[in-house]
Amino acid sequence: MMPRIYETLLYHLQRLGRAGAAGAALIAAALIVETAFVRPMQAERAELAGRGEQLRLASMAQARADETVQAQPAVPLSPAAEAALRQLFQAAEEEGLSLDQGDYKLTDESGANRRRYLLTLPVIGPYPAIRAFLAKALNDDHAIALNAVELRREAIEDADLDAVLRFTLYLGAES
Repeated sequence: MMPRIYETLLYHLQRLGRAGAAGAALIAAALIVETAFVRPMQAERAELAGRGEQLRLASMAQARADETVQAQPAVPLSPAAEAALRQLFQAAEEEGLSLDQGDYKLTDESGANRRRYLLTLPVIGPYPAIRAFLAKALNDDHAIALNAVELRREAIEDADLDAVLRFTLYLGAES
């Protein structure tokens, strides 16, 4: 049976000629590539598109949850924290810096009898003023610790730096 199929195929290829045989070979190669590569890639693409949609929906739900958390009233500051922050803002003002907005996060240390505020403050100003502010803030209140300083200058000729200062304000549990 196999020699007969081979003979029939050979007969038809001879009838097509060289150009027809080359075309038939290209069609066969295209079908092989289609089944071996293209269809699996299409299936993978459809799976990734479904996963992407799930991630988009999850991120939208997370954004809604974050908005809900932000809409809730913030924990009121304790008098000790208010005084420390007032001192910090006063030190910045004395150096000609503005602390417009910051991120304040209250954490309770389990097992220890204290609370702490994690403060992230963006500041824009000249390096000597930022350095003087840091020295004054750390010397005035010993409950404040400097965690990190990030300095960035957009262009070499700029006089002002963009700084992000990260502090920790330690308070007792009763504060």
